[in-house]
Amino acid sequence: MKFGYFIINLLFIFTLQKHLVIIHAQEQLARLWNIPVHLIPRYLERELHLNNVNKILELYLDDSNFAGTYIDVKSNSVIIYTVNMTKKHDITSKPNIREYERFLDFRKVNKSLAYLKSSFKELDRMAKQNRPRGIYTSIHPRFNKIIVIVSLPPDQRIQAFIGAARQYDADIYFDLSPTITSTHTKRGAVTSKISSILLSGDGIGNKFDGSFCSAGFWARSKNQTLLVTAGHCNGKRFSRSMKKFFTLDTKNLIGKMIHSSIAPHDIGLIDIKKMSEYLRPSTNIKNDKNASYLELFVTDGVPIFSHGAHLCRSGISSLVSCGYVDAFNGIYVNKDENYQSDLTFVDKMSCTGGDSGGPAFSFSDFLDFSLVNINGIVIVGADNATSPLYPFTIVLPREIILNSSRLDFITEF
Repeated sequence: MKFGYFIINLLFIFTLQKHLVIIHAQEQLARLWNIPVHLIPRYLERELHLNNVNKILELYLDDSNFAGTYIDVKSNSVIIYTVNMTKKHDITSKPNIREYERFLDFRKVNKSLAYLKSSFKELDRMAKQNRPRGIYTSIHPRFNKIIVIVSLPPDQRIQAFIGAARQYDADIYFDLSPTITSTHTKRGAVTSKISSILLSGDGIGNKFDGSFCSAGFWARSKNQTLLVTAGHCNGKRFSRSMKKFFTLDTKNLIGKMIHSSIAPHDIGLIDIKKMSEYLRPSTNIKNDKNASYLELFVTDGVPIFSHGAHLCRSGISSLVSCGYVDAFNGIYVNKDENYQSDLTFVDKMSCTGGDSGGPAFSFSDFLDFSLVNINGIVIVGADNATSPLYPFTIVLPREIILNSSRLDFITEF
């Protein structure tokens, strides 16, 4: 009889935990979309449908007459930017598009995607060659513009880059506040002998460098199990033999960082072969730093490909935050003149120091809010400047990490 009550209690606890996960997830998306919580399932279903419509549309949108698309979940439409409105009939008359016509919103713009790509290619070449420090740039279909963000006081190279960007009618925004990456660890914690779980989004630190970041996601390379995080979490002051990472809360050993790169991709890989016996890895994502049992469960879904789709992130320094994908394939030259590429720009998503390296994810099932798909890791962000784009977070896509490092994604141990 007692065993029966025990099982019932376990089931109740599990159900309660999952319910709390759902509540927290709904709050973040409701805040992003500015809607009541009860409408979240409908809006997630809308987004899935609009993504499918957008995927079909892209088969017919050429770069000369069109300038990209943007899914607008609130209006339940796919916005199609075009320089030639006479092409509207050509698109809507396609047999496999006709049934979706009521979801299409054609809008006239001045610059074609071909023009924007050509202009961006020239700015990309200039950034790669001259390395103007603290410059981020990408194509933003929503504004029909190339956007440049300047995060350091302009020197001669930055001024030259800005001048070239203005020739292509790019919008320039200045953010001279400190850029959010990693931060310094808190001293004084002792190693715990109580077993604990390491989740994606938990804090990880290199005590030799005195800095910390967030755990990203898990991957395998042949016989190695690796924790993926940002490469810049690996400081420069010590030799590779001292690159051991620990949990921030318990100071238990995670493993040694066996690879770190900043350019062209900001990637760090920690081998967990010698992980502390008191630490257990989990592919789940930390959902709330004040309640360690609140977790999101990772599935192996498809990468986000639509402008306007939601993306969220988890990290050690702040709660889960969500935003909209506004640009793909962005480039960034950091303060050390390292050129980075293939970046995703997410506006309305906030992050603070130490959140870099943490997972960027999307909710993958409108019927089960505990299921998410990891789309990448946080690289950098800005949280306190003023422009139509702030706050924003820059993400390195999962597929770029896996392909460049020859890794296999892990969804369970």
